Amino acid sequence: MQRYVYHMVPREMVGLELMPLNRLGALFPHLYERYSKKYFDHPERPKLFMKEIPHLNCLWNDVVHFLPIHPSHLYKALTELGIATRESLMFYQIPIQKLAVNRNAMYLYSKEHYKGQQGQLLQRI
Repeated sequence: MQRYVYHMVPREMVGLELMPLNRLGALFPHLYERYSKKYFDHPERPKLFMKEIPHLNCLWNDVVHFLPIHPSHLYKALTELGIATRESLMFYQIPIQKLAVNRNAMYLYSKEHYKGQQGQLLQRI
């Protein structure tokens, strides 16, 4: 059974907890500006700012997104596909028990559904 989820360590972090982008913007506007820039690297990505997460009834940037697999598996697959990756990234390994007090859902987003459909709910946790 999966015991951990993973999140990239932010280059600039304030405080002791990860927080959703929208909350970050309310508390630390300079960090919001820095971390929201990645949503403008593709013409479809800015739409994520208004994308609702079904069953959680919130927006994309109201949640913290985690990797459900160890990052080394992701890097290996990307490397095998010839996609360049940055080796210097670090990740938090978070025990899933730490998420017990949160509202959690696992979603599968696919390329076919990227332009507007809501994705497929795999499991509401």
